[in-house]
Amino acid sequence: MASSGTRRRWLVVLAVLVVAVGMTVVVVLARQDDHPAQAPAPTPSQSTAPRPTTTVTPVPGKFGGEEFTPAQVAALQSTVDAGHQPWRLDPAQVARAFVEIRFGWTGPSVAMADPHTAEVTDPVTGTKLVLQLGQPAKLGQAGIWIVLSGVRVT
Repeated sequence: MASSGTRRRWLVVLAVLVVAVGMTVVVVLARQDDHPAQAPAPTPSQSTAPRPTTTVTPVPGKFGGEEFTPAQVAALQSTVDAGHQPWRLDPAQVARAFVEIRFGWTGPSVAMADPHTAEVTDPVTGTKLVLQLGQPAKLGQAGIWIVLSGVRVT
């Protein structure tokens, strides 16, 4: 029969194990909450998002860009840092992907007015948009680009 000191040590070891397992579960669940559906986003040409069967023309005026939470921005930057989605490092490619996915445009032309402003034209309708882009995680060549907002100009 084990002494009370040995029994107490086993209870302490068991308690430590239970706490460690519980903390691990909490961390895993918290990460899932911060990054729902963490599958990497497809490249612009491989998008699995449902595309409109016809080109969608944005209404005149301003419209919102990509809406990322700070946690999503950090996760996306980490994904790009790991070598995935390198197109996110090029503002012109981000602008192109944005209109292809948001409006269903095919083969849009993109002209960069400055590093943060893209003029994008739909070759089918001639509709022209001006998109404002930004680097929300880090600045420079290693920082991802996202579309902040846009406006239809024609």
